[in-house]
Amino acid sequence: MSAHREGNRNRESSHAVLIAALCVVRKIESAQTVVRRRTTRHRRALAHQL
Repeated sequence: MSAHREGNRNRESSHAVLIAALCVVRKIESAQTVVRRRTTRHRRALAHQL
């Protein structure tokens, strides 16, 4: 019984770790898209100056 409870706790902690990893990945992806947009806008501005 106690072993079963231990397994459940382990599963919950790993689930929490997965969720945290997903959040981090999404934040990184959104940051990359923002940077990409900024760089494209910057390039367009440079092209207009030329």
